[in-house]
Amino acid sequence: MLDSGLVEQAIARTRSFDPSVDLARVRTHTDLPTAEFETFGVVVPATTRNITLMRALMVPIADEALALAVDRIWVFVTNIDDVCSKDSAEAEAVLRAGMSPGAPGLAALPNARYIEHMFREIAGFRDPTFLAGYRTFFYSAVNGVLMESELDPEASDEDDISRIHRRAVQEGIPYLASYRHSVDSGLEADRRVLRLANDEQRPHLERYMTAYVYWHLHCRRYRWQDVYPDLAMIDV
Repeated sequence: MLDSGLVEQAIARTRSFDPSVDLARVRTHTDLPTAEFETFGVVVPATTRNITLMRALMVPIADEALALAVDRIWVFVTNIDDVCSKDSAEAEAVLRAGMSPGAPGLAALPNARYIEHMFREIAGFRDPTFLAGYRTFFYSAVNGVLMESELDPEASDEDDISRIHRRAVQEGIPYLASYRHSVDSGLEADRRVLRLANDEQRPHLERYMTAYVYWHLHCRRYRWQDVYPDLAMIDV
């Protein structure tokens, strides 16, 4: 995979990207949600700083309160997806709390309480229709996790590690060919999104997608510096 040159293409693609972010602000926006999680009794592993950095790179927000409200959602949603994937009972409780908010006992659940808190904090910055759509999108994702939990666990195995592997097995093609296919389809999706955008939207979408790749290459979590020592890591 490394000999294919595709990683080098990704690095070159992000070379002109301006990664300047206020790291002190990122640290503050890490500490505040972390304290909130503890207050609500929500368990979040040590991913808050990485996700907050990703948001700062991909979606720069000048307004302090809005930036914090978005950071809160990005971190929590990333975590609750993992929680619900591993615990279908928790996914059921989260879904019932959202769809039947008056049900006895559900409002006291830490994750359910925090979901209401994060939506309440973002509500002042968005119109009601957008917020309703965003909530629907969130609970649809939880519902999707529940449906996935009904699949036969024997349908996958210990080697089923990614969509690249699955395509290689399903289509009977070499792993590298499947890898190239994933890269090509991702680049085509990038071009298609930008073609659909208007002149006002396009710069924001370009930053969003380029920063997403940049973050994965320069965040210590993914250890690309072990392979490409010249990559400068962003330390928060």
